[in-house]
Amino acid sequence: MVGKISSPIILFLSFLLITAPSFGKEPDKSLNISFTMGQRTWLSKGDSDWNIADTDGSPNVLSELEYKHIDSTVIELYGEVGINSKHFLILEYGYGNIRNGKWIDSDYNRDNRQGLYSRSSGTAEDDNLWYLNIDYALRIFTRPDRGKGSEPHGVRYKQDLFIDVLLGYQHWKEDIIMTNGFQEVPATGAFFRLKSTYIFEWDSIRIGARGGVPLSDRLSLKASLFVIPWTHYRGEGIWNLRTDFRQDPSFKHKANGGFGGGGDATLSYNPWRSLFIEMGYRYWRIESGDGTDTTYFSSGRVVTAPFNKATSQRHGVIFGINYVF
Repeated sequence: MVGKISSPIILFLSFLLITAPSFGKEPDKSLNISFTMGQRTWLSKGDSDWNIADTDGSPNVLSELEYKHIDSTVIELYGEVGINSKHFLILEYGYGNIRNGKWIDSDYNRDNRQGLYSRSSGTAEDDNLWYLNIDYALRIFTRPDRGKGSEPHGVRYKQDLFIDVLLGYQHWKEDIIMTNGFQEVPATGAFFRLKSTYIFEWDSIRIGARGGVPLSDRLSLKASLFVIPWTHYRGEGIWNLRTDFRQDPSFKHKANGGFGGGGDATLSYNPWRSLFIEMGYRYWRIESGDGTDTTYFSSGRVVTAPFNKATSQRHGVIFGINYVF
């Protein structure tokens, strides 16, 4: 697990070290620089799926694998640097374990999911997801409302009305382990020693907007909305019970294009000076374009087939705490 996440964590910590203010030193009066650091918890539920066609294109859905109700409590670290209250660099790194899910594997011998000849299911569990978002925000409208609060020794930041436009990049990865197999069609029952894996991996461009509306001096409603106009998708599977498949991996999926989007809405409360507490809801969904399925056989044979698409979505309650320097 350490090897999988060390690079993103190092990147995030480097970001904090480079951009954090130097306390006790005289600030550069030519620039108005703010820094926000915080942590969020996302109680998320997710679904993902992918499907391929036969080598000659028919059946147009030969095999389909669905992952349903994949729960994950995601811990997100958040950092933001603002320059002159107009330009903002935002970095978010989230990590969570996957649990409580189900997988369903279906195979068909006719077009349009007709002629089901095999269906199995089981438990999706025991691995993780992580993502890294890097965004630039440009403030196009603001009505600042900053003034002295009742707190001693300084100024309390009141809530502002603002609108930003966003441009950024996202890397998202989910590793899923499949166990506890049960054959439903034909009805042969449980099969044992299953420990197959599949990886969903997305690299995407994000375009969107965010804004805030003050409801009082201490309370505001904040929201963000983004679209994903293009993504590069990679999938990789190891089917441990298929002795006719290689195990390093058994097959790979690649696709470009696709579309997605999402957003969140939160209530932000300012209990003390520059400390903010937030709670709300977040939704994210993405779909790949078509591409190529490449299967590697233990004999050395390699077979390619049309990859139709993959989809992933995740949603749930989010809450957090952050501080503005």
